[in-house]
Amino acid sequence: MSKCVAVVACIGMLLPQFTFGASPAGIPRAVRDIELQKGGVLVGQVLNVAGQPAAKAKLELVDRNGRSLSILSDDRGNFRVAGVRGGVYQMKVSGGYVGLRLWANGTAPPSAQNQLLMLNSSTTVRGQDSSFLRMASNPWIISAAVIAAIAIPIALDKDAS
Repeated sequence: MSKCVAVVACIGMLLPQFTFGASPAGIPRAVRDIELQKGGVLVGQVLNVAGQPAAKAKLELVDRNGRSLSILSDDRGNFRVAGVRGGVYQMKVSGGYVGLRLWANGTAPPSAQNQLLMLNSSTTVRGQDSSFLRMASNPWIISAAVIAAIAIPIALDKDAS
């Protein structure tokens, strides 16, 4: 019986390490280099998941200070934003966002694109929400289960003798 208690205690000491382990690092999003046209004009197109132009798509250009500019694409998914300065931005569209490094005309690296292509994927993916698994991975629940696994056999063993 004492071997059983020792094994359960060892398992209990190992479990919290898994519970408090570091979560895996997320996949870093790539930042796109885009060269602005003359006059600080950003041009681009929004496509849907089928690769067709997304008409009247709502976009939002956000600078690093949090200021945003709302944009609406035309019937062919094209959009045009004038008066943009070079710098780091986020372009948001339903379904996600992309990081942008905008360059003034003539200053962009050779790998920079001259227009932005965005994907408007407003598809909703529904998954199963396992409340039990969330609860079972709680360190307090695991600790209580380990304590119960140790205490109950000890209490039952004392009653039997």
